[in-house]
Amino acid sequence: MSDLRALPEVGALVLNIRDVGERCRLERAVARLTSTDQLTGLPNRREVVRAVAGRRRGGRRPGSLIVIELVNLADINDQYGSRVGDAVLVEAALRLRTHAGAEDVVGRLAGGRYAAVTADGPIEAYALGVRLLTVLSEPYRLPDDLVCVQAGAGLAELASGEDADDVLRRAELALHRAIAAGHNRIEWYDESLEQALVRRTDLERFLPGATGRGELDLAYQPVVELSEGRPAGVEALLRWRHPVLGTVSPVELMPVAEKLGMGREVARWVLHTACQQASRWRREGFDLWLSLNVSMAQVVDGEFPPEVAAALSVHQTPSERLAIEICEADLGEDVAELARALGRLRALGVRTGLDDFHGGRTTLEQLRRLPLDYLKIPLPASGEARPLLLAAVDVAQRLGLEVVAEGVEDEDRLRWSEEAGCRYAQGHLFSPPAPAERIEAYLDGFRAPSS
Repeated sequence: MSDLRALPEVGALVLNIRDVGERCRLERAVARLTSTDQLTGLPNRREVVRAVAGRRRGGRRPGSLIVIELVNLADINDQYGSRVGDAVLVEAALRLRTHAGAEDVVGRLAGGRYAAVTADGPIEAYALGVRLLTVLSEPYRLPDDLVCVQAGAGLAELASGEDADDVLRRAELALHRAIAAGHNRIEWYDESLEQALVRRTDLERFLPGATGRGELDLAYQPVVELSEGRPAGVEALLRWRHPVLGTVSPVELMPVAEKLGMGREVARWVLHTACQQASRWRREGFDLWLSLNVSMAQVVDGEFPPEVAAALSVHQTPSERLAIEICEADLGEDVAELARALGRLRALGVRTGLDDFHGGRTTLEQLRRLPLDYLKIPLPASGEARPLLLAAVDVAQRLGLEVVAEGVEDEDRLRWSEEAGCRYAQGHLFSPPAPAERIEAYLDGFRAPSS
């Protein structure tokens, strides 16, 4: 016969087992909450970092990390509302999980940014990234509409012993480059990205106040009229001469200036400095036109034409002696806004040109719509590309536009530009870009001898 006095102890044991079981269930639930993205059900950033760290530990091929971002998620939220945006995020997560490998860890980092940790090496991982971008770009069906997603991806190879957060940072650097390069692109990480990031940070740190410190400068390059063999114009080229950074070109300078809200300040300085120099040369007997290369953002800025008019007036520069150029690479699909902006400049009497014209990015119809006076065509590096030069000159001449051959570095290129029918040319054969004083010495060589 059993001892009834033992029964409470059995009951207590049952209760303890139940408590332990409940505690385990709670711990598992908490673990799920802390490791899972609640919207998509994917592993969260913490788990992605843990997966990266796990792949780095011994005995396993390190693999690769792909970071993917839905670039236009904010636009989708603005247009359709956050509920639709959330639905897109959930569908994107499903597509990524479905098309990734069975052993890959796919997680959501934050917002529209996801990650895939794979055992694949960089070549296979790149192919995986392309596949994932392809499935993400397929339309997302709504009750009354279709939503299209634009995405970008960055790829970083994992290395044994490397910090997981550093791997993630490198992949995100590659992602930024992919997004800057266009839609639905994947980019590799390389050390040049680190260098570019440091350089960009330095530019942003030192640029404020550069105008007031007198660090901005203009170099000038003559434009020669081929039939006369004499300079007819000069292109003004912006330089930022910094004691630490060295000489910074407009290609680096202007995007940073635009980001910092300094685009107008820099453009105004260039405009007034160039007009002042043109007027000085005119008083000294050099009747040249002067061209400025201006960004698309500056040209379409409503305050730019009044500033041009003010500079012409203040410095007494004839409007027909000023030319404003934009780069063909800046043109978008819709040229209507640009056409209106160039029209406002032409109304002031200013000449307009299209720089770095290759003929492949701009349609003939777009060129017809733009109020232009001339095209600048870069010369090919070898004679094999001369048919492209001839075709570009032919397009310009059909539209009644003058042609400036760029990059005349030697006698061969001079001959090509003459044979193609270019009216003007510029390049190192005549003079490299130089300070105003050196250009004046060059121009003095074309003065008529005194009687």
